[in-house]
Amino acid sequence: MTKGYHHYVETAVEAACLAMNAGTDLALGGEFADTLAQCLAQGNVTDARLRQALARVLKAQFDLGWFDSLGALKYGLPDPVLFNNVSDANISTPAARALAHRAAAESLVLLRNAFSPAASAAGSARTLPLNSAALKKVALVGPAADWGRTATGSYIGNYSPCEDGPGGAISSDPRCEVVTLRAALAARSSGGGGGAPWSLSFAAGCDINTANATSGFPAALAAAAGADVIVFAGGLDTCQESRCSEGEANDRAVDGGQFPLAGLDLPGSQLALLQALREAYPSTPLVVVLLNGGPVSSSYMMQRADAVLEAWYAGEEAGGAICEALFGEASPAGRMPLTVVASLDDLPPHTDFGLATPPGWTHRYFTGRPLTPFGFGLSYANFSYSALGVQPATLAPADAAFTVSALVSHAGGAASDEVAQLYGRFEGAGAASPPLQQLLAFERIAAIAPGGSATVRFTLPREALALADAAAEPQLRVLPGRWTLWLGGGPPANAEFGGGDVLVGAIEVQ
Repeated sequence: MTKGYHHYVETAVEAACLAMNAGTDLALGGEFADTLAQCLAQGNVTDARLRQALARVLKAQFDLGWFDSLGALKYGLPDPVLFNNVSDANISTPAARALAHRAAAESLVLLRNAFSPAASAAGSARTLPLNSAALKKVALVGPAADWGRTATGSYIGNYSPCEDGPGGAISSDPRCEVVTLRAALAARSSGGGGGAPWSLSFAAGCDINTANATSGFPAALAAAAGADVIVFAGGLDTCQESRCSEGEANDRAVDGGQFPLAGLDLPGSQLALLQALREAYPSTPLVVVLLNGGPVSSSYMMQRADAVLEAWYAGEEAGGAICEALFGEASPAGRMPLTVVASLDDLPPHTDFGLATPPGWTHRYFTGRPLTPFGFGLSYANFSYSALGVQPATLAPADAAFTVSALVSHAGGAASDEVAQLYGRFEGAGAASPPLQQLLAFERIAAIAPGGSATVRFTLPREALALADAAAEPQLRVLPGRWTLWLGGGPPANAEFGGGDVLVGAIEVQ
């Protein structure tokens, strides 16, 4: 809240007083230790508030078993807290790695998959999935392709138990094995993925953050020469209290000097490398795999890449899960959990966090056209929705719940999961800043086979339609009026971004 950050107050003491009075009981970095005595002496924080904060922090420690562990240690007894007893026997087990693989696979979001003449010649109309039997050479380029052995920018993220420290190297302990995209593609290129083996060439080209670092570009362009497809692995990296793309105390909207990150595009020299690849090989299919936590907003990438796969920081089994998606052994079915705006200029000032302030924050209030909307994600399958049902059509005061249902049909393509989503918008009067749309429910339907169908049914309590009323002291209430409902595989504007059509219905609330 102080200078150098949000500039809300002048000093750390002022910030601590305000934070304590706003309900912050614990400051992780120890900021309260040097400030609260002054807040108390100045009369800006009461003794009663400090006692309340202390009691709540101690209660949380009791609830988590901290004092049970201390007592056991003092008296030589076994530690009763389960998670203090993690050992070699239950770290990185086959079951744990299988779960990590599933989590990585189910989180993948396909953002773009354009028609490709090269793919069409190989028997497919789209860039992805790749046809292994038709490949002779795959080029892997980009700084995220070989992640996994450093904590900064690792698949696992900052708080890995295998990390030596912020920005440090991951232990060589085999339990910390991370399957990188490079390793997974190399294993597949030897023929392990079925079909005739193809060759893999690799060059990072640049690092994640350093601007104007083009010395690696010639090697990257040489690696891509003659390739049937170029896979570009880029994105962001994480670290704590230091200059990375994202992490604690970092703001990508601020010019970072050596690492100028001002904006939401691919940082450092990554965008320039992507442009160089596209210009050098305009007819070669270009697939971008993003590894990141926060949003990457690159209009160039979305317009010029042939396919874009959002992989996030996908964990220790990420490389294998990404490869399976690239080659069609699994269809991506994840959906975007955030709105990616086209530009920082599309957002209100960061000093105003009222969600409804034009042009608005989040998918609930944003009035602009995002680069990728909340809830969006493509698939290798084509799904259609029909037979929308809303029961009851009028929600009476005595009705405790209502149901919205539809038939989901697989109209072509690979077997795939599908994520059905239900959105709503209140069209009546009396609400304070009603959202333009809000997610009411969603369900991931597993493995719908070609030609198959499934019924999706959402039964919601009446309270799911509660909104803050426009009274002087707002209360959450279910207000009378009409709600517009959307049910489909994405947000209401899904079709505008290349997704399928969404059914539209309504319910009257009394």
